[in-house]
Amino acid sequence: MRPPLFLAFLLAAAAFGQPIGFEELGHRALAAAQAGHYQEAVLAYEQMLRLDPGNRGVRYDFALALNRLGRNRESLATLGKPVDADSHALAGLNHRALGDLRSAERDLRAAFALSPDPHIAADLGTVLLNLDHPQEAEKIFGRCPRETRCLAGLGLAAFGTGRNDVAEKRFRAAAAREPQDPDIQASLGDVYFATERYADADASYREAIRLDPRNPEYRVKAGRNLLRIGKEPEAREQFDAAARMDPLNSEAHFELGRMLAAAGSDELARPHLEASAAADPGRGAAHYQLGLLYRRMADAALATASIRRFEQLRKQDLPYRVDMAQPAVVLEGPAEEKRWGWYQFPTVHRMADGRLICFVHVEADSAESYGMPQRTLVSSDDGLAWREDRDAAELPYGLRLPGAEWLVIDTQPAVPVEGLPLPPVAGTLTSYGQTYSLYRWPDLTADLRRIFFKRYVKAAWSRESAVIDDPGGMRYAAGGWFPRIWWGDMEAAGDGSLAAVTYPHISNQSSPFHFGAASWRSV
Repeated sequence: MRPPLFLAFLLAAAAFGQPIGFEELGHRALAAAQAGHYQEAVLAYEQMLRLDPGNRGVRYDFALALNRLGRNRESLATLGKPVDADSHALAGLNHRALGDLRSAERDLRAAFALSPDPHIAADLGTVLLNLDHPQEAEKIFGRCPRETRCLAGLGLAAFGTGRNDVAEKRFRAAAAREPQDPDIQASLGDVYFATERYADADASYREAIRLDPRNPEYRVKAGRNLLRIGKEPEAREQFDAAARMDPLNSEAHFELGRMLAAAGSDELARPHLEASAAADPGRGAAHYQLGLLYRRMADAALATASIRRFEQLRKQDLPYRVDMAQPAVVLEGPAEEKRWGWYQFPTVHRMADGRLICFVHVEADSAESYGMPQRTLVSSDDGLAWREDRDAAELPYGLRLPGAEWLVIDTQPAVPVEGLPLPPVAGTLTSYGQTYSLYRWPDLTADLRRIFFKRYVKAAWSRESAVIDDPGGMRYAAGGWFPRIWWGDMEAAGDGSLAAVTYPHISNQSSPFHFGAASWRSV
């Protein structure tokens, strides 16, 4: 309980000695603030305001000391209505710390209009980045490029808009100016991580940790990077350290839980995954992992609740917003492989057990290779990590239908053109370095108008096909082969019909002809 003001005055006076005048209190407060002893500074400023309640300079310094102590609401109350650039800037910083970014933007804009100070520019630009206004933030940062924080801000704006080469250049320049700034080192590591230069990222994250060993976020980033280069024990050490420093760090607990679960240590994984979901209830991956873990532990009620929560989180943000996360390596081709088509064209489906399954094309991009075996990989954490599992292709995945059935589009081998009853060529199309002979869909025989599926029913996959009509469409032959491909995604509509968007589609209504996509609905 805070002591009465009079008692606080006596305690402060005893601490600073008697008698103490306004000027002496000012010297004591300034010295304490400069030494980082903000609590002592606050006691002195309180006494000074009693002696001169209308002194705006003391009120600002008092509010600044409260801000440094993280007492942001008290700082705003002490500051009162901002009247100049400094007070508007301090109000903006308090609002930002409290999560009120709109108020922070308002006050920092007012401060910058009154005084285009480089430090205010850096703070305003940072808030604009937080509000997802990278272009405007870049303009603000660009007005003060000699300020290191603005230079780093230019790097953040570039990184956030996918211009990794520009971001790297900015961060390198900022690091050269301020080599002891750990945030800049970590940001440089983020660029290296995004561009798959994991050794460079490791060096940058290690430097950030050396400069600020108590920052858990740097350790989480370092741990994820270490996973990319196969150093799981070191990664676990970083995640473990982050969780000890910040017991509410959802990411650290999630990574620890995921790693322990993958190693078969469900009892050890459980408290970490539960902590991750509790600290960040919106982390769908944590609920998903918990669902799988509870299922393995034969706790059907908790497993059902966790998977249900995961599905709720997936669906609650409709209409969908697509966020580009850090890339995850699914499969790496040989370093010497430079040909087009090899190790490309991944196809991802949701499995019946909640995992993701991915099929990767490892042959040339040619009609001759359609339908050939692919590499099969699975992910148990919604795409963060992948491992090869050929047997997973025998399990159900794809579009779930009523009656415990699953349906996926299938790719059959192309048919040799020689001997086929093809109609006259209706046109040609040149693309991907080769020429395609085009045939109007209605002119083709029924067998050449087929599309193909795989259906999982009664614990096994079976192949089936359907003849469809596309009055305005065309199919093609290339390189002596006639492919019957119909690639795409299917979803179940509310009325029970199936909707699909497929590629390639060639319309016979326009020339020159080109590849496009088409939408379909079952009847």
